[in-house]
Amino acid sequence: MARGELPEEGRVMSVARVYPPLTLAEEHARALARRREERVVEVLNREAEDLRWFLWARLAAEEEDSGGVDVVVLTADLGAFTLQVKHSMTGLKKHYRLAFETMDPVRLRTSVVIVRDEHPDEVVLGRALGALILAREAREERMRSKLRTDGRKH
Repeated sequence: MARGELPEEGRVMSVARVYPPLTLAEEHARALARRREERVVEVLNREAEDLRWFLWARLAAEEEDSGGVDVVVLTADLGAFTLQVKHSMTGLKKHYRLAFETMDPVRLRTSVVIVRDEHPDEVVLGRALGALILAREAREERMRSKLRTDGRKH
């Protein structure tokens, strides 16, 4: 197909998105963020294994990551939960601003954890578990509410 021609009818053309190359500062920031995400997964898998409900944590797949998820945690009783790892309150505010502007259900359900490099493992664990416990309580309440609502319909 020559430049400027339209594709044949019924033929689909894919166009790859081209992004400008990252600056050194952006590459460094991404590497630091990835290291914090890996640390959350490592600390959870090492320290939370004694919790009855905790099965495992893993880094988000590329598709999940592009949707605002950094860490996926699987529980024995309530399924999967998602975490977004941020370095500051500014990052947390950006996450929720975007979530509410777009009303993206994944971002709205994803808990944000602020983790800094200088935080000891106990702080990382406490923040991650705190976020997960709050998310678990919210899900349990939604389930109870749904059961009450479904019970009234019959």
